[in-house]
Amino acid sequence: MKDFDVIEILAAIILFIGVIKIIVIFISPNSWYKFVERIYANTQITKSVYLISAAIVLYLLVQAGITIIEIFAVLLFLSLLMGVGFTNYVKDLLQIMNPDKVVKENLVYIAAWIVLMIWGISELFIS
Repeated sequence: MKDFDVIEILAAIILFIGVIKIIVIFISPNSWYKFVERIYANTQITKSVYLISAAIVLYLLVQAGITIIEIFAVLLFLSLLMGVGFTNYVKDLLQIMNPDKVVKENLVYIAAWIVLMIWGISELFIS
């Protein structure tokens, strides 16, 4: 059996999750919906798990030799791809979002993006 490096292990994780998700959605969309409801039942715990997981994955990617610029290039691709799916729900989300609370409710998320963008800009234009 092949020895996997860190990048291949990370890719295998998302491939495994993606394949399982698509199979479950096709077989039983309600089961997937109930699973997602459980995952997001406590948003503070979910946010913390996502943030810690993102930090670990970022660390592993950088340790494996992937640059922040390469990460941002992949982020552009994923953002565009996710945007295709997101467009189906924009009207609903805009109706339930409160523009006055968006920044306050997303401070940690926004702060993480600011740090990553400063890192990316400094690497791209200063280094």
